[in-house]
Amino acid sequence: MEEHIIPIPPETKESNDRETNIKNHRESIDRIFVSQYMKDTGNTYIVTYSEKCNSILGWSVDNIENDGQQEPDEFY
Repeated sequence: MEEHIIPIPPETKESNDRETNIKNHRESIDRIFVSQYMKDTGNTYIVTYSEKCNSILGWSVDNIENDGQQEPDEFY
């Protein structure tokens, strides 16, 4: 069996790319999705969509009153 080596980029470059993508997303949000039952279920999570970046960001806004501006949890 022939061995194939697949290079994996350094984690720091990927982190910088992710940070740049999130920054670009935040500057071009087209839609914000908030569950109408957020207070009823205790699910304090919103989703933003950027058409320009063709990306989705998930945000936990559990304690925004005390913690201030939130950072995104998921980026797609």
